[in-house]
Amino acid sequence: PGRVKYNWGEPHPLAIDRKRRKNESDRRAVRTFFGILSAAGTLYLRDAAGAREALALYDREATNICYWRAWTARVFAAAADDPFAAEMCRDYALTATELVDLRLLAVEKAQWMEVALDACGRLGDRIGEGKALGNLGNVCAAQGDSRKAIEFFEKCLTIAAESRDRRGEGHTLTNLGLVWADLGDVRKALGLYERALAIAREVGDRRGESQILGNLGLAWDDLGDAKKAIDCYEQDLAIVIAIGDRRGEGQTLNNLGNAWQSLGYATTAVGLYEQSLAIAREVGDRGGESQALGNLGAAWSALGDIERAIAFFDKDLAIARELGDRRAEGQTLNNLGLAWAEIGDVRKAINFYESALLIARATGDRRAEGQAMNNLGLAWAKLGDPAKAIGFYEQDLAIAQAIGDRRGEGQTLGNLGLAWYALGNKETALAFHEQDLAIARETGDRHGEASALFNVALVLDSLDRCDEAIKHAESALTIFQAIDSPQTEPVQEALVGWRGSR
Repeated sequence: PGRVKYNWGEPHPLAIDRKRRKNESDRRAVRTFFGILSAAGTLYLRDAAGAREALALYDREATNICYWRAWTARVFAAAADDPFAAEMCRDYALTATELVDLRLLAVEKAQWMEVALDACGRLGDRIGEGKALGNLGNVCAAQGDSRKAIEFFEKCLTIAAESRDRRGEGHTLTNLGLVWADLGDVRKALGLYERALAIAREVGDRRGESQILGNLGLAWDDLGDAKKAIDCYEQDLAIVIAIGDRRGEGQTLNNLGNAWQSLGYATTAVGLYEQSLAIAREVGDRGGESQALGNLGAAWSALGDIERAIAFFDKDLAIARELGDRRAEGQTLNNLGLAWAEIGDVRKAINFYESALLIARATGDRRAEGQAMNNLGLAWAKLGDPAKAIGFYEQDLAIAQAIGDRRGEGQTLGNLGLAWYALGNKETALAFHEQDLAIARETGDRHGEASALFNVALVLDSLDRCDEAIKHAESALTIFQAIDSPQTEPVQEALVGWRGSR
């Protein structure tokens, strides 16, 4: 009595029982730490105090959360028909995404989402599948793979429409807008944001409304209308303060700083960036801290304090490398190059640009590759070698055309115009500036249009076509005045000289 019976060669019943008990214990642990992750996600969205508490809770349990999520992924890989493993793979990836975004590297987020996407497919969860696709799109966009991001977002949009997920549809339209803006089609982005804004207001999504207003501000800033951008940012700021979104508040202050700096108010921008930096450190947003430090560097550079600017860029670079954010690292290397070029060390600037170029190519970020090429062209032009600069500009132009970046294409055409002018080929320079002008008008880039008009005017004046030069400069002045651009004064001075010489 009491003895366990078994046949020789079969697993011992006690061993089977231990295995069952271990499996049950593991699954309880999976549920326990998923509950902690879920609670942290809810806390994070509550208010500023909740965000701090949520981050502290997540940091305390991060090792366990990541361990048990990895356990579910291993079980799911071994037994894809296990509904518990599939559900937990989905739920771990799609819960508390705003919070986890502050802690995971892009490659880790991609791994989580790829497993979640497979799990949702097994479970027949179309809404979850759409969320996983959207998050994968965000990872691709952050890594500079805009075309792949668009592919994910369009699949996500189809699922949202078929499942009548209006909130998900609005979020996806917003993400698509961001990618199209990154590709230079800002007008297309504006249309997507407007659709998303209508949905956010329809479903009462205040957090989503805030994000869309911020994106609208970025779009208007890209188009050279800083006044409209500031109006959008101020509406956004009112919402994030009302809902207690401290991270969003910091991001909006950063955006406001950018808009004021584009209007020539660098000192005002510094104050806004400093507030943003304080909030990023308060909520543990290392990415936001990096962004604020980079913006402070740019603002101090505009104010002429290049040494202070370089100190901020160095701190920004350290965080980008700590986070493994290769795209941010490349951008900061470009900024450091611009700063060193500003104080006359163009050779050192070239080293930074070449490092940025290597990162862009390693990550497949074509837009960043073009930016580094453009900066190398600027550097060689500054060293008095416009012919070498043209070689870099032409490579940049080919990239902009290949990825459909119309705004970047226009800017590069403008730089080619300046280089050919430096070589004394004024007719070729004029043709490039006129192409730049056509693209600026096509894309609605008011600042770009005014800059191109003035460049055309400068070439026309050198060709003794003074009346035409004055006409183009007057058009440029009208736009610069309308958007409160710091470029207004140089154009006014040129016009005074040209009119006086008639």
